[in-house]
Amino acid sequence: MLGSVASCGKGLRRLSDAAHDGLAAVFRQLGLFVARRPLIFILLPILCTAVLGVLALRNFEEDDNPEHLYAPNSADSVDDRLYVRQEFEHPAVVDRLYAVANDGNGKNLLEPSVAKANLVELMELWEHIESFERTFFGFLVTYTQICYRTRPNFQCKRESILDAWDYDMAKLQADDDVLGTINSGNVTDIFGRPLDVESALGGVQRDADGRINGAEIFQLVVEIDTDLSEQDEALLRLLDSTGNLTDEQKDGLGKAGSFTSEGSDPRGLLWDQELVDEVHGWHTAKRGRLQAFYSSTPHVYREATEAVMRDMIWVLLAAPLVGAYSMGTLFRNNWIAIKSHLVAFSTLSVGMSYVSAIGFSVTIGVEYNLVISSVPFLLLGLGIDDTFIILGAFRKTDVRDSVQDRIATTMASAGSTIFVTSVTDFVAFLLTMFTDIPALVAFAVYSSSGIFFTFVYQTTFLLSFVILEAHRERRLYKGATWLGLGPIPKGGRAPSESANDSHTSSEEAATPASLPAGTPMTAKALEIRRGSSGSAEQDAKEAVTRKLSSSRPDLNSTGVNPALTSKIFGRGDYDPCSKSFTARFMGDWLPKVLLSTWGKVAVVLLELALLSAAIYGFMNTYMDFRFKDWFTPKGSRMATAFKIQDNHFGGDQNPFTIYTKAAPEGLTYFDFQDQFVALMDATRQNPFVTDKPPVFGWYEDFSAWLNTSAPASDLVDGRAPNATAFTDLVRRFVDTDGALYFSDIKFDESTDEIVASRLVRGHSRDLVDGDYMVDFVDSVRHEAHTGVPDLDPFVYHFFFPFIDGLKVIQYVTLRNVLMAGAAVFLIVLVLLANFLAALSVVCMIALTDVMLFGYMWYRGMTFNIVTSINIILAVGIAVDYSAHVAYAFLARKTGTNTERAAAALDDIGGDVLAGGVTTFLAVVALYFAEHYIMDVFFNMMTVIVLLGLWHGLVVLPVVLSFIGPRAHVPEERGRTGGACVAVEEGRA
Repeated sequence: MLGSVASCGKGLRRLSDAAHDGLAAVFRQLGLFVARRPLIFILLPILCTAVLGVLALRNFEEDDNPEHLYAPNSADSVDDRLYVRQEFEHPAVVDRLYAVANDGNGKNLLEPSVAKANLVELMELWEHIESFERTFFGFLVTYTQICYRTRPNFQCKRESILDAWDYDMAKLQADDDVLGTINSGNVTDIFGRPLDVESALGGVQRDADGRINGAEIFQLVVEIDTDLSEQDEALLRLLDSTGNLTDEQKDGLGKAGSFTSEGSDPRGLLWDQELVDEVHGWHTAKRGRLQAFYSSTPHVYREATEAVMRDMIWVLLAAPLVGAYSMGTLFRNNWIAIKSHLVAFSTLSVGMSYVSAIGFSVTIGVEYNLVISSVPFLLLGLGIDDTFIILGAFRKTDVRDSVQDRIATTMASAGSTIFVTSVTDFVAFLLTMFTDIPALVAFAVYSSSGIFFTFVYQTTFLLSFVILEAHRERRLYKGATWLGLGPIPKGGRAPSESANDSHTSSEEAATPASLPAGTPMTAKALEIRRGSSGSAEQDAKEAVTRKLSSSRPDLNSTGVNPALTSKIFGRGDYDPCSKSFTARFMGDWLPKVLLSTWGKVAVVLLELALLSAAIYGFMNTYMDFRFKDWFTPKGSRMATAFKIQDNHFGGDQNPFTIYTKAAPEGLTYFDFQDQFVALMDATRQNPFVTDKPPVFGWYEDFSAWLNTSAPASDLVDGRAPNATAFTDLVRRFVDTDGALYFSDIKFDESTDEIVASRLVRGHSRDLVDGDYMVDFVDSVRHEAHTGVPDLDPFVYHFFFPFIDGLKVIQYVTLRNVLMAGAAVFLIVLVLLANFLAALSVVCMIALTDVMLFGYMWYRGMTFNIVTSINIILAVGIAVDYSAHVAYAFLARKTGTNTERAAAALDDIGGDVLAGGVTTFLAVVALYFAEHYIMDVFFNMMTVIVLLGLWHGLVVLPVVLSFIGPRAHVPEERGRTGGACVAVEEGRA
């Protein structure tokens, strides 16, 4: 058994060696290839970005249909939606206007002294809406053209307290007792049904006799038609064939083709969109007693899009924040060592990556949507992380080597590192595609392609500027003026291969007798030399220094090239061996505290406390999806309208309709009347269904109409005597008193039989959370299927696709997290060639995700599609912080486990911390974001970064100090140490 484990370990190490050596060789060759032609690799990414940018502009399409975005393609509601669109007209837009006192909410609008004046002003608002008109693409659009009518030539469907006066200003003006009219019990709607006055008034107050004497809100409901009728299509064809359409109108019809081809009329939505803005500004222009708030669910996405576009402005703040921090981190007080200016090119490469990702994604047919708006912030943080790795490796190369050798060494180290982290990010994000929820698929495509282009542009475009930087350093080393861009003074000497030869000879001349001849003066050799004593060695050093000073004009009196030690500002010499603040913090200060006995105990206890709190939050987190509340911008007038609706008009209730299809062959709807009655009763008794507003349907009202309007001789037990009579009577009903149901019943043109109907309408009770939503939908679907199974019934509403999305989001998220975690584990296992170390890294990722999930409850967030994306993102992002540290730990072959953990923090801790800070700064500007998606992204990404750094830089070193996997990472090849070793060797 032990032999098998050992054999497996050896095989894994051989695989890791092959992978490491192979990647190092590939990226070494890439570095050499780019180093020979940097200008080409600057131009090629720019050209690629330009081409993909043009494709993005030409092919850009936005998916603004939330029903499609957040519902699984395999959900029942998706097929149901298609059926409703085909058999029935496109659903009308239901708009709700809420009028409140202009001088503050809570005022009584029906106080006797002001009631009539307030109602008159409400009537004026209605008349303004009725006369409101706009021109779109040469077509004049008015309310009467696009209002929803249940049957042709019937009244526009609307409902409010103004029904009491038939929307007639003259009748209202003539009424001297408006409160008496409201309380008369004779108020009916346009269909002649009694009006539930409390559905038209909010914050109702009653006197001791139960009469209404106060209300805080007037509600006005209007419905807008979005269906392109056969008559409208015929008229357009006639106008086109007779040449009566202007060029502007033809152009407009062309642009509206995507709507009209699906039987939708865009005029209603365009007019309604203008009306939203008109109503919200009406009180300002009117300066009257009332102000109005407009709620319209279809326009939520428009306001959400506008809010996200405003939030995208924060990229302009995020980029300078990240840039300023990065420039500060890369600043050195020496013209050779400073690398701050390269941040601009790194940021530019990230922008190019985002443009390229959009161009690629839209070209392959993946439409843009609001969820993707967080991608540029994500790429900004991850892209700058790669820059730190590349420049960190570049700084460790010897300034005296040739440019090509330095770049080859840089890419052999940094290229393989950022390749592994990019692959883990790419795989984690790409695996999100394995779902049928379009929003998640689109995010996977845009984010993974963004990671791909970021990696490509960092290793080509940015690397080309690093190559130019290396040439600048050589010129500075040679004595060039103007930051290395000016002329080289006569006699100057660059560190070419011949210079390296001279450098080696100098080392040999200065090598003390205690070292073998030919030993290079590395940092280790310097330590040995410093430990030797005797005047002979000191005399030899002084002699060599005098000789170098006289023969090498590029060296100062100490034998060091002044370009390496001169300061940009300030007095004295620059010390290239000095550490940055983050390097000192991570390499010197943190390990002393963290890896002490009490430090380890404190970390373990704190981790257990955090985990306990996270598990408690995890257990209390619940599913929910509040489309209106979350996607409407905070503080907007529409958000206020939805709040009014929630508080006074059942805003948390969800409407639903039970649809039935054609009867089986040999049967008609006449044969299912008893089942219709039973289904109506069962729906009313359903615990998830409210009785206010009441459940209603065409069959029940048709039955009541039969017993009041049809001759008794034509009926048998109060019903139609046969199928033919049944169909005739139904037609007569919808053509007369049943106008409300005219569009609810579809007849076959040839057989005159009913082939589809909207049988029952109702509302849920308040939907308290996602689990309740799912139970409600399952319950009413069950009632429908058991009530009239032979009519293939289904239940549908606009919100049902969202609920179907909630039904699967738990499974989808868990599956994708496990798949991403397994993929990351395999990649890290190959990289580290140590099962225990790879398992430790994956455990850090798992702990980060669990704590992130628990944090959601403390922050008041719920589990839904938006938060699910960030939970999956955590796998790809958190691995970066832990994998680097584990890799550095395994590279240390000597010392105790604690010493190796401290050395790992010293080697890579500063770069990991800097990368985490840049990712945080990339999203911190979203603290000011208006939109829910951006707000969630800010909160969860902040926690991902903090938890990722905590587990990667604090918990993992402690864990490694306990379990101590043995070292196994190939050591870096070639001379490293950068300017520090060059200065030390020169001084030696």
